[in-house]
Amino acid sequence: MLSLSACIALFIGVSAMVATVVAEWEQAVALTLRRLAICGFLNVIV
Repeated sequence: MLSLSACIALFIGVSAMVATVVAEWEQAVALTLRRLAICGFLNVIV
């Protein structure tokens, strides 16, 4: 059985890892959407 402090430390570590993954994923999605928007905009012009 893990002690309370070990559980809290584990929870904080997992939360930080999840937050990092989510932030990277959001950045990738934003970049993809920006690229699609730019490509669509260029296609409209040309």
